[in-house]
Amino acid sequence: MKKMILFFTLVLTINLFSNTSYDEFSQKVEILEEKIKNGDKKAINNLGNLYAKNENSRNIPKAKEYYRLAIKNGSEIASKNLEIANKLPKLCPERAICENWTTIRFVEEDGKIEKMVIRGFPVDKEEVTETEKQEIREEIEYLLNIFFENEEFEIVGYTDETEKNKKKLSLSRAEKMAEFLKQNGLRKDIKITKMIGKGSEDPIDTNDTVEGRYNNRRVEILLKNGKVKKIDISNLLNQLKDE
Repeated sequence: MKKMILFFTLVLTINLFSNTSYDEFSQKVEILEEKIKNGDKKAINNLGNLYAKNENSRNIPKAKEYYRLAIKNGSEIASKNLEIANKLPKLCPERAICENWTTIRFVEEDGKIEKMVIRGFPVDKEEVTETEKQEIREEIEYLLNIFFENEEFEIVGYTDETEKNKKKLSLSRAEKMAEFLKQNGLRKDIKITKMIGKGSEDPIDTNDTVEGRYNNRRVEILLKNGKVKKIDISNLLNQLKDE
């Protein structure tokens, strides 16, 4: 009984601590937003820093939005902060990559990134939907450009079992994805060495359901090295300056 009481006390303490931290963060956000409404241009940059630095509510894309807004309002410090923020990955507190935040799914093996999987292809279409495209654009600078050093990609397209011209369509999906990545900020030293179409081979899900076929209509980006950069997050965050 004592152990049970101790357990629930511990859980309650953790929840109270988490809620308190979030409440404090929200209060700080409200204060800075009020300053911005009252014409305090310096508060724009400082709100960006708050989103970047807060351990429990870190939101790098949001921070960058405020840095860009501050730059439009003449802030040189925000310009330097944006350069630093561009080096920061999209992070979970204790992980290198936040898989649940991304459209691009990672497959890991033996501590390395083996491949990235991109779904979202409409039936018999060469390209992903506009929604998926926009999400991938937002992720390229965080994932493809920051994490992989001296990397080579092999891009493989797939179809589901019901689609027409499977080999041709799957190859077109691989080629279109390669083109899309290059047009939307893929670092030039990352080489795309091969593009292949495998039709409906190697399904990752059943072809008997709508959801299963959706999962099978995909592109896989195979990585030669799969190494993830070690980034000194604390050092970068400490370089961010308030005004």
